[in-house]
Amino acid sequence: MAVNSVVTLHVAQAVPGVQAPSLVGKSLDQATEILSATGLRWTITSVYDTQSPENQVVWQKPSAGTEVPPNSTVELGVAKIRRVTVPPVIGMVYTRAMAMLLEYGLQPTVKYQETTDVLPDLVISQSPAAGTEAAAGSVVNLLVATEPLVTVPSVGGMTEANAKALLLRHGLTYSVTYQANPQVTPGYVISQSPAAQTRVPQASVVQIFVATPIIS
Repeated sequence: MAVNSVVTLHVAQAVPGVQAPSLVGKSLDQATEILSATGLRWTITSVYDTQSPENQVVWQKPSAGTEVPPNSTVELGVAKIRRVTVPPVIGMVYTRAMAMLLEYGLQPTVKYQETTDVLPDLVISQSPAAGTEAAAGSVVNLLVATEPLVTVPSVGGMTEANAKALLLRHGLTYSVTYQANPQVTPGYVISQSPAAQTRVPQASVVQIFVATPIIS
């Protein structure tokens, strides 16, 4: 190289970094749009999270505000809802049906319907139907058979014979207890158990207390 020759040096300029944007809580579409505009790439990790809406970003790496080189990759944790197939439970005893639904990650609720067509405690219907795809944690409504109920009539103040006849007409049976009571005419009903207007299964026993003469 000749004396006094000119030497040209090319010094590389440091490429300025970019800050990772805040993405947690945004939808996946919003997050990827922001990353594209910032010149960053992304990868997605599915997170099964029943508390967050599906496709919402629940975490990110690196965290928001971290300086990263351009074209870096940001990892996104994205909420996914685990889905299960609703099992068939119609015809099962409702306690077993509830246990099965819980095993599948579903939440059973129970309503009762009086019927003589299905045995008591068996599931009559379910919603959603068996085979339906549902999110884990979804509610499955069960309709459960219960034996028909009748309303206990008021028999207080009736004669014993009339009280018995009325109870039988309502599909109930009776037992009689005799009590001395100076305030009630002998042969008339003093009180009853269960009380009038109580709802009980058919053929339930209603106890009636009947006045007897006072023996001096």
